[in-house]
Amino acid sequence: MTDPDKITDAYGRSIYYQVGDAKTTSKILALELAGGDIHRVSFHWNEKDLDQVDWAQPPAESFNSLMDRTVKEIRSKHQQVNLFYSGGYDSHTIYEAFRRNGLKIDKFIIWRREWYHGLSDAEYQSALDVARVIKQHVWPDLEIVTLAWRIQDNHRWYREMGNDWIYHNGSQLKFAKHGRDLIYRYNSLVQKEVLDRSDSVTLMGYEKPKLDLYDGRWYVSHLDNQIWLDMHDPCLHVFYIPEIYHQQAWQIAQWMESLPGFNTEMLHKIQSNSLGPDMYRAYNLAMGRTPVLHELNSGGHGKVMWQGKDPRQVEESRGFREESRVHDQDVFGIYEKGLSYVEKKFGHVMNGGNLQVLFSKKYFVKEFEPSL
Repeated sequence: MTDPDKITDAYGRSIYYQVGDAKTTSKILALELAGGDIHRVSFHWNEKDLDQVDWAQPPAESFNSLMDRTVKEIRSKHQQVNLFYSGGYDSHTIYEAFRRNGLKIDKFIIWRREWYHGLSDAEYQSALDVARVIKQHVWPDLEIVTLAWRIQDNHRWYREMGNDWIYHNGSQLKFAKHGRDLIYRYNSLVQKEVLDRSDSVTLMGYEKPKLDLYDGRWYVSHLDNQIWLDMHDPCLHVFYIPEIYHQQAWQIAQWMESLPGFNTEMLHKIQSNSLGPDMYRAYNLAMGRTPVLHELNSGGHGKVMWQGKDPRQVEESRGFREESRVHDQDVFGIYEKGLSYVEKKFGHVMNGGNLQVLFSKKYFVKEFEPSL
């Protein structure tokens, strides 16, 4: 077990694991404190905000009304507004809300995994292509910035963390999955564009509400394998939480109730994007998302590539891992040693090479009322 004092609490106690009275942002440390009994570990996610929502009450405002009010508030409070833009449903819907209200976003920030030359390059290029169209036809003074997710940043992190890398915030064991969050420490362009700007805010479109159907009732919660280290940086704004999150939960539940033959198996397949691009598109549009402009994002092709894979096999991390195996044996050895420790000590709570997912507090939304 590592020294708990070495674990940085970057979430301001809004997102954490708990075992008894002990709180930590590291899932591995929580499992160690629980003696390997995952049933003793609870996961907490933004409960201070979510507890204020009357989830069982239908939303008083429409999705677009909430979006409009939110973008007006954000624009009125900040001299500069940036958006992490991927061209997908989350970020493109935010763009459309600003455009619809005659407001502007000053800067699009687009991530690029510089070591990976497969689908990731296509995702980056599609986002860049759409951003350029927006600049040409909507906001001529829009600034487009590419932030490279660099190999050297991740290598530096592994060297500094050493064998304690497994205790990083969150639960990801994939070789590069944590990298987007942790390069904030090292990438000077990230510091310049995102963190060192007291006059600006950078928006992040966050994932959809996760619904569960149990005993004829809808519940909403969050999965711990989706938490982001950067959620609570003061310069970053997670756009959809909590009011719009509430509205979407109701829209998703009502849309699913209208599907012929709907059941819990279909629910999980829809939410994991296992039913193909047409269903993924319908799912996003049903919750109020704006249609996107590129086919790669429209069908959610990139989502399928990274879900539910063994940490050593998921495609984006495998490319990075193999690059390190060939060119940096020290970093490769640090990763393999840590992963082997987790597999040996907690293999009983792993599935397909990943730690068993934990759910946050569940909030009752409504009774299940399928359409006849």
